Amino acid sequence: MHRANRHSAYSFEVVAEATKADIRRAVEELFSVKVDKVAVQNRVGKARRSRVRRTSAKAWKKAVVKLKPDFKINLF
Repeated sequence: MHRANRHSAYSFEVVAEATKADIRRAVEELFSVKVDKVAVQNRVGKARRSRVRRTSAKAWKKAVVKLKPDFKINLF
């Protein structure tokens, strides 16, 4: 069973400058739902190697949005 069905939690990749309030407002507006809680993670880019050169994947921000019990987002 998918986490969205069990815990009513959905994850999104968001802009690095977005705050929890911005994310809450955007999700409520886009999907017409009520958000209970927003958790944010700043993910570090993985190190990559290609023969001689060393680079890294870009860092990104992840938001996990938990909805109030009566609401659901139909993604599938």
